[in-house]
Parts: sequence; C-alpha cells; structure tokens
Amino acid sequence: MEISIDKLPTIPDESMVDAAMRRLQSCAQMTWFIYHAWLIVGLFITIVLTAAIIIAVTQKTVSYPCMQYTSMTLASSVSVECLQYLWNVMCTSHPYVFPLSYDGWWRSSPRGATMVSCASSTVCGVGSYENIRLYMQVCNIRLNQR
Repeated sequence: MEISIDKLPTIPDESMVDAAMRRLQSCAQMTWFIYHAWLIVGLFITIVLTAAIIIAVTQKTVSYPCMQYTSMTLASSVSVECLQYLWNVMCTSHPYVFPLSYDGWWRSSPRGATMVSCASSTVCGVGSYENIRLYMQVCNIRLNQR
C-alpha cells in the first residue's frame, strides 16, 4: 500500500480562533470604513439627547402664580400665592409671609378696581391687581392701612 503525500490532510498555520478573530477584525474594519460618519453622528445624537433628558429631569419647575391676572382683575380675586410671589420678587430686603387665609387690604376691592385708603374709609382695599403691583414696589406691608 502506497500513500501519496498529496492525499494527506494539511495542518493550517493558524488556529480556528485566530482565523475567526482575523475575520471579525476584517468585518469591523469594513463596517467602520463604510459607516464611520453615521456612527459618529449617531453617537453625537445619543450624547445630546441624554444630556437634554438629564437637564429636563433635574430642572425645578418654575411657577408663576400671577400669570392669569390682568391689570383690572379685582384684588379680591388675586390669590395669596400671587401676593406672596410678588412680595418675594419686589421686596427682597423686607421679608414678609402672607398667611394662607389672608383676606386683608392687599386682597380687598370695596369699590371695584379703585383703591380706597383706610384713612378715608372703614371699608378699604387696594382695588385691583395693577394697584397691587404698583404699590407693592414701595415694600410697605402696612401701606394705606390703619
């Protein structure tokens, strides 16, 4: 029996793992070559969206309790939260806290939108939202009151 050298199986020079790694590396290089611009854009968009979501989630919601009032809104319709907001914004050097049940001069409109001084009448009040904004700038919580 004669054995021919041509019919003997050959042993590869590299292992199957090395061959698979070489093919994966070749595929990765080809993918990068073809799609690198899209990959960079996609990564950039992912980073921007992640940052926007983080900022949106961590931001405090700012509340403006006076937005619904017009200048002619009667003071009796203005909320205590709005009064407190205006006082906090305009009178930072003169702190004052309106009680939640406050129903005094700053929230009274005995003659509609017209201001009535407590010196001239027993029934008195600031009158309108516009007057609240105007006279709160003086930062005198007892303005025109007894």
